[in-house]
Amino acid sequence: MLVPALLLFLFCLRGHAGLSPHFLQQPDDLVALLGDEARLPCALGEYWGLVQWTKDGLALGGERDLPGWSRYWISGNAASGQHDLYIRPVELEDQASYECQATQAGLRSRPAQLHVLVPPEAPQVLGGPFVSLVAGVPANLICRSRGDARPTPELLWFRDGIRLDGTTFHQTLLKEGTTASVESILSLTPSSHDDGATLVCRARSQALPSGKDTAITLSLQYPPVVTLSAEPQTVLEGEKVTFLCQATAQPPVTGYRWAKGGSPVLGARGPMLEVVADASFLTEPVSCEVSNAVGSANRSTALDVQFGPILQARPEPMSVDVGEDASFSCAWRGNPLPRVTWTRSGDAQVLSSGPTLRLPSVGPEDAGDYVCRAEPGRSGLGGGAAEARLTVNDLLPTVRILAGAAAAAMTLLMVIIGVTLCCWRHGKASFSKQKNLVRIPGSSDGPSSRGSEEETGSGEDRGPIVHTDHSDLVLDEEGALETKDPTNGYYKVRGVSVSLSLGEGPGGGLFLPPPSPLGPPGTPTFYDFNPHLGMVPSCRLYRARAGYLTTPHPRAFTSYSKPTSIGRPDLAPRTPPFPYAAFPIPSHPRLQTHV
Repeated sequence: MLVPALLLFLFCLRGHAGLSPHFLQQPDDLVALLGDEARLPCALGEYWGLVQWTKDGLALGGERDLPGWSRYWISGNAASGQHDLYIRPVELEDQASYECQATQAGLRSRPAQLHVLVPPEAPQVLGGPFVSLVAGVPANLICRSRGDARPTPELLWFRDGIRLDGTTFHQTLLKEGTTASVESILSLTPSSHDDGATLVCRARSQALPSGKDTAITLSLQYPPVVTLSAEPQTVLEGEKVTFLCQATAQPPVTGYRWAKGGSPVLGARGPMLEVVADASFLTEPVSCEVSNAVGSANRSTALDVQFGPILQARPEPMSVDVGEDASFSCAWRGNPLPRVTWTRSGDAQVLSSGPTLRLPSVGPEDAGDYVCRAEPGRSGLGGGAAEARLTVNDLLPTVRILAGAAAAAMTLLMVIIGVTLCCWRHGKASFSKQKNLVRIPGSSDGPSSRGSEEETGSGEDRGPIVHTDHSDLVLDEEGALETKDPTNGYYKVRGVSVSLSLGEGPGGGLFLPPPSPLGPPGTPTFYDFNPHLGMVPSCRLYRARAGYLTTPHPRAFTSYSKPTSIGRPDLAPRTPPFPYAAFPIPSHPRLQTHV
């Protein structure tokens, strides 16, 4: 029993003698807010000597109250080995590296870094608390945080608790590790709805996670926002309508201007306009323009004016041929659009509806008046009818045939006249202006015939001679000839201008038309030249030959002259001769002889 007890005593004595001073607790890095209290813990075991703290290697002292460091002290139960360092209030200069040392035991704790956080001050918004902006004009809002906040604060923008995007962050450095100011710029384009809105700029950091806010109110300048109304909006023509122009603006409204269809309404100045509605308000809107110092804005509205049908275009009369298509058109305007119908005048049957009436392949029975009609509107006003006549030309083919025949006859007549004039001019050029004699055999050889020869003073020729002038048979002294002897047997050609050239007829005789007995026996014989006056003469003349004109009278002329011998004229090549005289169109139907 004695041995075990001795061994136990020795063991206990050995263990007690082998214990040495050691740290039970060492300080750790610490973050403290500016102005708050900081505590750095330190606990030693098996040590009852001097304990001190150092700051960046500088000893603060060995006394518990640390004289010379008014904000520093050592606290704790020294018997139990507790030696904690307290700092209050913490300032920026307290940020340093601290150690707890047991000088007699030669013990040093690990260094503990004290970080002093400086919370940001409330930010400042330039131009606040009321910032004036212009609606529609881009603007920048600047939020600035001043002071030596640690760490650098973050500046955020909020509206109605919702964070806004579109910000730009900017900071200015004074020296390494410190900042002079921090700015955040919010870019926005405000509208009139932003007037009176509240925006918040918040500065927050690790030193102040909840942050500090600064609020501003937007005072927006904007041109007028206009609303235009009409009472009533749907109106009958002739009723009164009131227009009301309402506007919000910042700065306040300075003036109103009214217009209708783009033309100013004279005398209208305020926000209200009263008018009497007519059809023009349907197509010419009323507008209201409101102005202030920033700008102006306008709104317009058109009335739903109901009015009866008004005729815009009347149907036009038509003239068409049988078998062709006919169509009429008319135009009516009204609100609501009128119903247009077509009827025949005096008939109630509706032929068509709409602005156009089409009649295919018309006949004579379709001719007449057609009526375009529009019924009055809801107000009982307007409406009416317009007529147009349809003419059907059913004689046009006959007219065309007659016109064609007349044109052909006229053309033929002009050709005949042209050829006749050509021949007459050639014949006139071939003979001189002297008078030519043509022998005309008498119907008897009585003494009266000789008497005529004696009377003429020549016995060489055996028959009476017709006195002609190839230049013109129209007698200039017609009146004088008629007064000489209207019944003495002269041949008279009254009102006829011809060139007479008698030649041989078939069989060698003188060509004369057959006699035409126009009276009882014993009366003078008449020779009808009408069938030959219309014949187209040839432009060829022959040498005159003497001939005798058979006549029942012994005497034809009271005087005569011997015909001048005429040579053969120049003729066009291959011109066929005619055995009879060429006559232009006579003005009298007959050439007759008288006793």
